[in-house]
Amino acid sequence: SYAVALTGFSIFLALSSKTPWPSLDDVRAMPWWAPFGGLIGGAAVLGMIAVARYVGVATFSALVIVGEMVVALIMDHFGLMGFEQRSATAPRFVACGLITVAIYLMSDTRKARS
Repeated sequence: SYAVALTGFSIFLALSSKTPWPSLDDVRAMPWWAPFGGLIGGAAVLGMIAVARYVGVATFSALVIVGEMVVALIMDHFGLMGFEQRSATAPRFVACGLITVAIYLMSDTRKARS
């Protein structure tokens, strides 16, 4: 699936992009953390393949969402990656907690007890 996606995306970029591809200098000038987006995306796909069949697709998707919410809360609080700083307030923590409770309710706990 990666090969098909890479091929399709490359063709799309080649046909639709009017801007030149990044040069080696552009790659050297990018922030140190920039390549991690692709690596984390690959890890998420591997996690989906390995874990989703045991916990269910809905529960796995909810786990991904709560993970993203927690990381976003941290990024906002510290103003990471150039984002405007927004405090991690009690209501924001409660929201992350409620999403976590929703994951527990979504998981099929009765099946696990059988």
